[in-house]
Amino acid sequence: MDTATGLKHIARIGFDCVDVHTEAVGISQKEVSLVAKTCDKLNLPVISLPVCSLGLADFAAPVREFHIERTKKFIDLARTWRAKNVLLVLGEYIWQREVIPAEAQWQWALETAGLSVITRIKRKSTSRSNLNPSTSACSTVLIRWCARG
Repeated sequence: MDTATGLKHIARIGFDCVDVHTEAVGISQKEVSLVAKTCDKLNLPVISLPVCSLGLADFAAPVREFHIERTKKFIDLARTWRAKNVLLVLGEYIWQREVIPAEAQWQWALETAGLSVITRIKRKSTSRSNLNPSTSACSTVLIRWCARG
């Protein structure tokens, strides 16, 4: 279902405001305008934009910096849509294992590392890479380079 139709359904069933869950990095200007115009037309104010920025708690400074910039884009988008707030989610629900089972998170990490990172590395390198998931409490993913001779 496209965004405008979804917003129309929300208004039709009686909601008088909306929270918009989107991705501020890479959202097209066309989509930004569509949400603004549709919400204005339906008198459906945007109350908040949730942003899950788990990387703000990462040990690596570049990851934290990326998530700071990403969160700033949500703040800018909220301003554009005249939203009342940005709901910043730092991930305590994950750390406390309240919403997403640890096994599911680990599986996503393996899938993402295995399918995304490794595929890109293999395309750009003559080296062979191996994904070695650690079963330690830290659940780290190690990427080892093995040069072919």
